[in-house]
Amino acid sequence: MATSFSENELNILRKKFYGKFYTIKANMSFAEKLINKILIYNYLFKFTLINIKRKIFRVFKFNLSKKNEIQDFNFSINLDDGYIEKASKELQSKGYLFIENFFEEKSHENLLKSWPNINYFDHVKKITKNYNVGFQYKENNFAKIFNNFSKYNGFYKAYELLISNELKKFYNKLLLFENQNYLITNISSSMATDGDSLICHQDGIINSENINPYKCIYFVDGYEQNPILGGATGLYNENNFDSPIFIPKSIRNSLIIFANSKQFSHGFKTIDCPKGIYRKTINFQLIRSQIS
Repeated sequence: MATSFSENELNILRKKFYGKFYTIKANMSFAEKLINKILIYNYLFKFTLINIKRKIFRVFKFNLSKKNEIQDFNFSINLDDGYIEKASKELQSKGYLFIENFFEEKSHENLLKSWPNINYFDHVKKITKNYNVGFQYKENNFAKIFNNFSKYNGFYKAYELLISNELKKFYNKLLLFENQNYLITNISSSMATDGDSLICHQDGIINSENINPYKCIYFVDGYEQNPILGGATGLYNENNFDSPIFIPKSIRNSLIIFANSKQFSHGFKTIDCPKGIYRKTINFQLIRSQIS
């Protein structure tokens, strides 16, 4: 859950999404409060209709989920043990890590070819998190979220890799310095396009030494000509976009990992890209296993 964001940044988003007639001040008249409520409900109603339309699409299965099936192709990452050892030291030192060319080239190509239609994603009805989210994986719901997809579909295969022992070995080697076993949780995918944004914020953290989560954002594709304008999630010292620590230089087949315990502020500015281009990501967390 997003916390610790700037009131100034929030007010900018209120004006952007609710409209220029939205009033921002301490003491409002009854009429101003009423107009604000109407503008908020109008915003919510707009995206409720969009999500209903998309759900109808999914119910009637107007999809091409079997296109680009990849019989007997195993997805894999593009990192050897030598690289992982160096990357582990960097992650321990900085608290964050950026990896380019994360998936093997053919795996990434197959994932792009089979990426789902926008109608498989729901628009988040928050001005602080204004983009589309879908395929939210939790334990034992794999079959449910992929009920319209062939097991040979590239997108299905990518998720299959994420929950595999192969990837578990990778991230436990990467986090070897923690002296704990880690597991992957809260996998989801997103699509964002021109006008979408994510407020600069911190994540709410469970206060337990047994959790110590790492947030991971795998950038599948996006406006590579200008990643900052294309939705590159950056890390910041403050809860605004004026104090960058690190901003990814690529949002195509790249991965950023950062420790939530470091309380990095993160987010992406309003996307400004040509029509039809989407920032596509797969997001997940790594948390300490409760089983020793």
